Amino acid sequence: MNAEASSERLLRPGIVVPFTLTAVIWGSTWLAIKDQLGGVSPSWSVAYRFVIAAIGMAVLAAVRGQSFRLNREGHVVAAIFGLTQFGLNFNLLYRAEQHVTSGLVAVLFGLLMLPNALLARIFLGQRVPFADLA
Repeated sequence: MNAEASSERLLRPGIVVPFTLTAVIWGSTWLAIKDQLGGVSPSWSVAYRFVIAAIGMAVLAAVRGQSFRLNREGHVVAAIFGLTQFGLNFNLLYRAEQHVTSGLVAVLFGLLMLPNALLARIFLGQRVPFADLA
């Protein structure tokens, strides 16, 4: 497949629309973080954000008729994910934003997909799906 055909395939609505929505949503969160800091401690800002997100996700799951039940393994995974994302990732991110420009933090945070893909390959054996784009 030549480069032009690959480019056309990448510009399909099924790729462009989700990418654009993700970029807009993620881009706007950095503005919210910047405005959120200062009123309360960074940890409380993170807690408010996660509570609002949890309520939104619960409403969406209820509207879709999805179950909230998890087995034991699911609870362990959810606890680990919650502690690392809430306890470490976002608390450290909010604290960094007190000292570093929001735009720079956004760029660095966006680059996390690279080590995540590499670690998924090393620890989970998952292929990086670049070939799916061609």
